Amino acid sequence: MGPVWLLSALGLLAACASADLSLFQQRVRVMPERIFSHCYHWPIEKSPKLHSLSAGSNVGAATHTVEAHIEGADSFQSEFDLRTLDPEGVLFYGDTDGGANWFVLALRGGHPEIQISNTHSNIAVQSGDQLSDGRWRRVTVRSAKSSIELLVDHQPSLTITILPNVGLEDQVVKLRIAVGNMLINESDLLIPLKYRLDACISNWDWLQQNTSWLDKKISSNPNIQCHTSVMPGTFFQGLGMAVFKTSGFWNVTESLEDWVMQFEGVIRPAKHSGMVLAVLSENYGRLLQLDFVRQGRAEVFRLSLGGTRLVELPGPSQLCQGQPLSLTLSAQEATLAIGDQQQSQPLEPGLFAPLHNAWFRTDAQIFFGGLPVLDSIGHDWSYFHGCMQGLKLQEQPVDFNYAYFADESVSTHSCPAPA
Repeated sequence: MGPVWLLSALGLLAACASADLSLFQQRVRVMPERIFSHCYHWPIEKSPKLHSLSAGSNVGAATHTVEAHIEGADSFQSEFDLRTLDPEGVLFYGDTDGGANWFVLALRGGHPEIQISNTHSNIAVQSGDQLSDGRWRRVTVRSAKSSIELLVDHQPSLTITILPNVGLEDQVVKLRIAVGNMLINESDLLIPLKYRLDACISNWDWLQQNTSWLDKKISSNPNIQCHTSVMPGTFFQGLGMAVFKTSGFWNVTESLEDWVMQFEGVIRPAKHSGMVLAVLSENYGRLLQLDFVRQGRAEVFRLSLGGTRLVELPGPSQLCQGQPLSLTLSAQEATLAIGDQQQSQPLEPGLFAPLHNAWFRTDAQIFFGGLPVLDSIGHDWSYFHGCMQGLKLQEQPVDFNYAYFADESVSTHSCPAPA
């Protein structure tokens, strides 16, 4: 398919000033696990030959930058194998002259997109190939003085011709490549995007340079290695959470008087306790909390509204294999279901009002997988470790690319596949 020219820049997302991100960035465990056993079949196999591309799954990993001083060259090439289920984020960034001339290869809507800025032109163009289907694809980028070519599985996908040239006219060229990140500010992009990409790469060749140091770095650090097989979902390593604003889940057509909170998805935990969902006020007061703990030989799911415990529901015996979970909450009743278990509880008058009011009238926050470490919130919970799939809130899919904050340990679009 021919390239689709992107004709206008999207507006930058406004930052929400009322919340303190530093609270979410603290990844200190608030409560040690009393039960240390994992689900026996949980796959943990990783490969030192598969590099986790995204900062979203590189716990403590710095940006990998390759520099090359090349004399008398008039063309350059980089290539790698790619596997991703994430439709948006940066694959790699390259520049010359310390960032004066730059290039970004990214995904948007699952399609490869190239953005170029140099002294002669600013260009943004997209290919028709779909790369976010979870299959391994060979991606090649070739650049010469007047053109840049993108190949997918060795087939031409996109060709850009730039006149007079692409900025490679010097006799000695210093090139920098940043893998899975950028060396410019996000605001400098021609068309803004969510730069973190949950992806895996292997068999890379960056500018035909020796990158054995990168191979050694990956082989010695499991945190930046990929699982050998993945499936769609969001994977929490038990180290942090993801945060959304309630304003992102308003439905303008629904009646505020008859508003009902609805949440559904599938959870597949690796441990026997964890925070699934919570809603906090703008001052971090607890409005709603749904988590589970181990009691005896079974997990018990706990639903609280404000400081009132509404439901304690035993989980199914096959929770580790993945079970559907749903929550419906109105001014009259709360209903929680997990697997084949379900329980409803009538609500006392006025108990629902604080959640209802905060959802629409203040800057309330929705937490998945954990809470900020604050004494005012309490420490009677633990981080969720495992996979969440098919999450919907207010009947809208929860896309972690659009989280207000997501901890580095959260893989936004992939989970290790069952053994």
